[in-house]
Amino acid sequence: MDLGKDKKETAKVLNYILFAENEIIPHANTWINPILGITQFNKAAHSQATEGLKKSLSVLEKILLKKTYLVGERITLADISVATALYFPFKLVLDAEFRKGFKNLTRWYVTLVNQPAFKKILEEEEKPAPKPKSKLDLLPPSKLNLEEWKRFYSNNDTRPDAINWFWEHYDPEGYSIWRVDYKYNDELTKVYMSSNLIGGFFNRLDRARKYAFGNLLVLGEDNKNEIAGYFVIRGQEIPEEDAADFESYEFKKVDHTDPQIRSSFEDYLVSVYCLSYFLHLYNM
Repeated sequence: MDLGKDKKETAKVLNYILFAENEIIPHANTWINPILGITQFNKAAHSQATEGLKKSLSVLEKILLKKTYLVGERITLADISVATALYFPFKLVLDAEFRKGFKNLTRWYVTLVNQPAFKKILEEEEKPAPKPKSKLDLLPPSKLNLEEWKRFYSNNDTRPDAINWFWEHYDPEGYSIWRVDYKYNDELTKVYMSSNLIGGFFNRLDRARKYAFGNLLVLGEDNKNEIAGYFVIRGQEIPEEDAADFESYEFKKVDHTDPQIRSSFEDYLVSVYCLSYFLHLYNM
């Protein structure tokens, strides 16, 4: 998947992926799901969704006035993500009359969907791929039940209760702990944008949810902040991930017996209660 020719283009691509996830898909689903019989029709929700989608499409319409593709001079993951999000809307609800008000967007979309490689991607959208059995499922049973840990962590005081529970149940043979740092912290600007990067990243880690627990924090202030945290992962290696921005994060395995590592790991777990220390926290 093409993420652009340089870091600047990659950042733009990631922003469009977030745009598709946050500004297109929710509105599209609310509009389309009643048609597919997935949810009941709600007039107020329908009106809000159609207006919301129109606003998002208007943004794209202006951007595409003088552009063939969203980022750069060739198809990137930005085009694929946005067009994929619009596949069912164009197929089911955005009729010819509606498209008259979005000529640039329609031209861009038609150009994309007629690319042979892109047709194949869209065909896959209609056929959910079977989830492959992970090799992590073949590992010996572990005394650390990740789902039980997530529930305990969410429902109890972090220090000392949750931290004590974790170390009592931690299985270093069945799990590993990794320090995670965003590779491009020097390029981060607004805190809310850094927060959105984390949210989008976690949303795309579908394959990891069963096998990992992660805390990532945005530390600092506008124009001087960084993303860092820890992951607890089943097994001793980083599992394969399809998330487009996965390579933007550096994973470094750490020694859980090192007192400094344990202290740092615990601080990240407890930071949700230290508002002066953290800005945003996401749990997988």
